[in-house]
Amino acid sequence: MRLNDLNPYSLDANGWCDPTNSRADAYERDGPPPDTRATDEKSAGELARRLAALRRSARRPIAVEKLYRHWAEHPRRDVVRELFPMLKGTERRAALRREVGRVRVRSTSGHVVDLATKVRECDALTPLESQRIVDVLVDLRHAWKTRDADAGYDDINWRHAVAEIGQILDIAEQNGLTPVATEDAVLASMFSDAAKLKGNFLTHHIDGAVAAALVLPRFVDVEREGGRARVVAICQAILEHQVGPPRFMAQMVRMGIEEAARQQGFPLDGLEGLHAKIADPFNPDHLVLHADGYGVLKLDERERALLAHVGLDAWYGPHPSTPWFAASSAVIDADSLVNYVTPDGVGKIVAICGPGTPFRDPTVFHSIFSCGASFVDAVSVMSDVAMPAVREGVAHTRSVIEDVRARVSTEIDEGWLHFSPRELKVIASEEAVDLDKLVTKKRDGEVLVDVPWLDGGHLPYWNTQLDYAADGASFEFAKLLRRRVADLLRET
Repeated sequence: MRLNDLNPYSLDANGWCDPTNSRADAYERDGPPPDTRATDEKSAGELARRLAALRRSARRPIAVEKLYRHWAEHPRRDVVRELFPMLKGTERRAALRREVGRVRVRSTSGHVVDLATKVRECDALTPLESQRIVDVLVDLRHAWKTRDADAGYDDINWRHAVAEIGQILDIAEQNGLTPVATEDAVLASMFSDAAKLKGNFLTHHIDGAVAAALVLPRFVDVEREGGRARVVAICQAILEHQVGPPRFMAQMVRMGIEEAARQQGFPLDGLEGLHAKIADPFNPDHLVLHADGYGVLKLDERERALLAHVGLDAWYGPHPSTPWFAASSAVIDADSLVNYVTPDGVGKIVAICGPGTPFRDPTVFHSIFSCGASFVDAVSVMSDVAMPAVREGVAHTRSVIEDVRARVSTEIDEGWLHFSPRELKVIASEEAVDLDKLVTKKRDGEVLVDVPWLDGGHLPYWNTQLDYAADGASFEFAKLLRRRVADLLRET
């Protein structure tokens, strides 16, 4: 069975369809057989058997002081510090608290509620943890709103963080996590992408852990017993969230190493073995306990040397013998749900793929399909508890995808995309759209952008492949089309 035989997001301009072999093969990823738990409720899953085998490993003491010093003295600390300035002023903090509290989040059951209510009413938290979660989120919102680095990514990170909180609180309750473990999971989730920029994809989990070690001592007394152990646990959970989707991450690491080899001329001995281990992280032959007590892939010298070329010293994985395993698993579940089983997550993928991005998908529907491939991939590292939410989320997301396709299709068939003047101005600026290459007109307070049809009723990036070497109306229109689909998906 191929990964994409289970892909739930296969459609084209006309609606849902079976994927062509060329599309399925283009987005296939090397790795172990796909996990069928999301589509087969009776499937026991290989993951449970693997975790049982890993639990037979003897626990190792956590080197708390050593690991805490590692983050306190990390060479990235000064760089990351600049991304997370201290929040000063009671009025500013109060305004941000109101903003954070009003954000709407979706639970695993699909219920939508404001964030303040969701956190306050969570049975897995006491008032102390609830208050601290909001306090930390306020500081992160301040950082995301004030930094200059990589404008645009901070909005994505903010939306992802709050969406993930709604999911992770439900997962924590369903798993019976303690209030402390629940808070640790939420905090790890918030920092996991907090320092994600356009240039640090393979290392953003490291910067996220550095950020947590910098910011959390503002809220957690690290001089009290257990304080440093909590920070270390949260940092490890942040590192471990990078495990999924495993085949995709193996592919990204491989591409980074191959590009570095082209530039530096080093041999690629060991790359196949490294790829196989990253793609199959819960394999008991791959995942071991480090001497300092955390889970890590067992790599040989050649594999470690290859990782070093892309800024990595190890590949971390959640090991069931660690005390933070439940929190780490909850982060992975929530991260996967938000990224691949919500309309917003699909919209995020559409937003970062296609024209004007490094990912040259032939049509917008290929980008949506790639999200489906990542979903099937991610299931292999998600818990059994998350599967009901997965199934409900896929059904809801498919419904929204079809609604968006139908809405955009109606505008395209009429010959115009509709924008408010301000909306078009913002999109054209953010997406670098050359409006001079497009035909527009104003009507009833809107700006209408003419659809640049090709012969035979073909529209590049919609129902036929986009030519990425072109620079005319079709390419500029494709940028608008990509953004329109992404925005509609993310509005829901």
